[in-house]
Amino acid sequence: MLRTIALMVSSETDIPVNDLGITMDNPASAEAMAEAERKLSRTADRQNKRFGRALKEAMSIALAYQGADPDALRELRPIWAPVKETSDAARADWYQKVASTNPDFADSDVGLTRAGLTLDEIKAHRAYEKQKRTEAAVDTLRARLHAADQTATGTEAENGQQQPAAEQPQPGAA
Repeated sequence: MLRTIALMVSSETDIPVNDLGITMDNPASAEAMAEAERKLSRTADRQNKRFGRALKEAMSIALAYQGADPDALRELRPIWAPVKETSDAARADWYQKVASTNPDFADSDVGLTRAGLTLDEIKAHRAYEKQKRTEAAVDTLRARLHAADQTATGTEAENGQQQPAAEQPQPGAA
């Protein structure tokens, strides 16, 4: 009885019987399981597109009712999690190939999202990059100031003038 119900559910939903917890006499091969997963992924992608439009319309109506900017409503879009499971190695391989041919895309938020980073991780990465750029700029300025001090000290020494040390008290200073 339970097997019959599971077979009926499987035929209506395209979910393999094995995924419903029913063990068949002849278990599915790895290829058959992979094909069933691909079929489910394609179905989920189609449903995401259909539901995405409806969700966008519903959110637009709700936000318009609250007085949101119409321009902002046009930019509204649902973001779905990927339905296909991609290994980290495959994602890294794809990202490396794209980064080598198009570094600007690889460093964009879209590229980093496709590489598997979440929006919060991208924000944290951008903050870290900004901090490192700031530190590098400060180090460059310090190096320039040090070089300018060395040049000024060398010029004064050539002219026979001695620059007093900062630690020593100046004559006539109170």
